[in-house]
Amino acid sequence: SSSRWKKVQPLIKSFALSFVHLLDGVTDGSTARFLLQRAELLLPLLTQVPKQGKSLIQSVLSIWSSESVNVPTRVRAYLLLHSASSTFPDAYLALALKGMIKSYRLEIGNRCNPRSLQRIAFAVNCISELSGVDLSKTYTIAFVSIRDIAIALRVALLSKGKEELGKVYNWEVINLIRLWGKVLSAYPKESGLRPLIYPYAQVTSGLMRLVPSPRNYGLRFHCARYLIDLMGSSGVYIPVASALLEALNCREVLKGKGGAAENARKQKKNGRGEKGNEKRIVKPLDWRCILRVSDNSLKSKHFREGVVNQCLLLLTKFLSTLSRSVALPEVAYPTLAGLRRFGKTVSTPAYSKQARQLVRIAEENCQLVLSLRARLDFGAKGVADYSCIGMSNETVCSRSHI
Repeated sequence: SSSRWKKVQPLIKSFALSFVHLLDGVTDGSTARFLLQRAELLLPLLTQVPKQGKSLIQSVLSIWSSESVNVPTRVRAYLLLHSASSTFPDAYLALALKGMIKSYRLEIGNRCNPRSLQRIAFAVNCISELSGVDLSKTYTIAFVSIRDIAIALRVALLSKGKEELGKVYNWEVINLIRLWGKVLSAYPKESGLRPLIYPYAQVTSGLMRLVPSPRNYGLRFHCARYLIDLMGSSGVYIPVASALLEALNCREVLKGKGGAAENARKQKKNGRGEKGNEKRIVKPLDWRCILRVSDNSLKSKHFREGVVNQCLLLLTKFLSTLSRSVALPEVAYPTLAGLRRFGKTVSTPAYSKQARQLVRIAEENCQLVLSLRARLDFGAKGVADYSCIGMSNETVCSRSHI
């Protein structure tokens, strides 16, 4: 509104345009970090020239999401985005948050391999932290994203077509599930985001069971892990164990010996050993970067070992989140019954031993909860104050075996 601003505004626009052009063209990491640090001084002025401010935020977003940029420069770019969003939320928060989610979905999370895991984890942590600046705006963005996944999942459930399944069975969707699980776990008690826990759990559970084929167990393990993490942070019970027990009792695991071993024996008997195929079959599986496995891997020993290890690990984590609950003996009963049945039916002694060991430890924890519960002088009907149950929970936490 000042008369002097009309004289200064063209200069600021010109300087901002030149600054963004220089920032886009810089390839040296130290120079880019210096410019990003100095760009923070421009933020108050650029609130009055929204077009130039938007250009600066977009330029910083391209640096933050670029694969060729080193980690210190990427961190400096995020610090600028966080400073702009927290200091001037009305001008920059929605722009920065939506831009980061779009870049994460299309450039960072659209694929996954051992080299990109660190970059994906960094992006998820950045978006999760920035989401806490204004939970009401985060709720709107998260609701739209989860709704879009739910619509695509519904279409895939109705049609069962290969193209429709491909729209939900990909890294872009799975990494979005990972992102919103992280955000909901970071702010589990806040009323702004808590209503999203139920639809998120429903969509993730539906995605986990969409195609029950053993080839897609990688996707099932990812979804189960995100739900268990959310369950542990929010205190909301999410039934995950049945899907893991179903994977644990698949035919490939229970029969003990895959078709690859039988084929290898036949080839050896016929004098036609194929060393190249054997090497490809016995290659270990990195479940962090797997959504579906090939037919050759499906018949291998590494697949069976990986499925058993992943299921038992996730079931241990699932029971661990319940270890401080007074309802542990009742809630854990179906899971322990399924593990006992698996221990009796599986033909591999090592798998049976691992399952029995988990059952034994969980039963000890259930007995501990029952002994503490027997000391209470009230029933479930007339509980008015849950503080004494909390004291028991602390005791369980200090003596828990899981």
